[in-house]
Amino acid sequence: MGVLFWSGWGDARPAIPSRQNQLTIALAERVPLVTTDFIEPTFGLPGATIAKEEGTERMIARIDLGALGRLRPRRLRRWATPGLAPSLHAVLRAADIREYALFLMGSRGPHTTLGLQRRRTVVDLIDPPFVAASREIFRQQVPILTKGARLVTATSAELADEARQAGVEAVVVPNACVEVAPLPSIRPAVPTVGYLGSLDWRFDVQLVAEVARAMPEVRFVLAGRQLDSLQPQLRALRGLVNVDLPGAVPPSDTTATLGGFSVGIVPFRTGFIGDAINPVKVYEYLAVGVPVLASPIRECREMDLVSCAGTPDEWVAAIRELLNKDDGAASMSRRDFASRNTWRVRADALVDLMVDRGLIAPTAVRSRTPSTAAATPSIT
Repeated sequence: MGVLFWSGWGDARPAIPSRQNQLTIALAERVPLVTTDFIEPTFGLPGATIAKEEGTERMIARIDLGALGRLRPRRLRRWATPGLAPSLHAVLRAADIREYALFLMGSRGPHTTLGLQRRRTVVDLIDPPFVAASREIFRQQVPILTKGARLVTATSAELADEARQAGVEAVVVPNACVEVAPLPSIRPAVPTVGYLGSLDWRFDVQLVAEVARAMPEVRFVLAGRQLDSLQPQLRALRGLVNVDLPGAVPPSDTTATLGGFSVGIVPFRTGFIGDAINPVKVYEYLAVGVPVLASPIRECREMDLVSCAGTPDEWVAAIRELLNKDDGAASMSRRDFASRNTWRVRADALVDLMVDRGLIAPTAVRSRTPSTAAATPSIT
């Protein structure tokens, strides 16, 4: 018995590792786990191959939808699963996995899993719809997305509350960080306010521009993938001499980039969508010991180690206070928090939940070796 992590149409890999990528790596240390990767389709029959990923315990099923993958419009491909299911099940049997818990993430509803085993299903609610009327649409989608699931998890308390309003009980399993790395030997010579993550519609460009203009003595590094539609707004930032926009950062450079920050920021727009997001970057900032300043979104308001500010003037005052008052003890407290909120901690909690709900057998669970043991999980 194992877990089939149905990753839909591939896994985008942002600068800060995604929930899907890191959670599956950590889960694979505890239970046999296969995640899917959809390759460029050929013109033949659907098929799949499986191999263990180098450097991790997880297995990757690389799926070729064949001619079905070339259906137009593109959304029709989601109905191609029954055609590839026999081949997928064959490679799972070759990996000695005949029964599995089906793990679905995000907005992948039942229509994308036709032909797969759905007797033991986990649904992980990771984000609200990024559109107007998001709350109402989310409530409508939840019963459809979670139909038949034995376990429903959510990344934030706001998503879990909305799921309950829709009649679905959800357990909060927050985001996390990779293992806490050694502190950088050199801190930035110039006070540096940093952001690492996607610069998309959630990112409050006007707020950051006003703050940067008011603090010419401070360097602002805003690293990450830049949404095309945000380019006109980003011109206001590019015109400031104390703002750097280096673009996407390779995952191998993430820790070094974070270590160059004096303060890590989460300047997200407020409202339901902001409240429903549990920012991965908060945990990554804390893992390198830097103070965090965020917009007053719910997950950040409820974290003791995160400061929140609303107006540009409040942001300026908060940044100056964090730059002047940071010390070694505070840095250690942040890193200690991060060590108790790693992806391994989340994976251990999920394994316990899946065993409790009958999704996987206790005999399928492996113990961690002492070198990879995680702290006791705390799931709300």
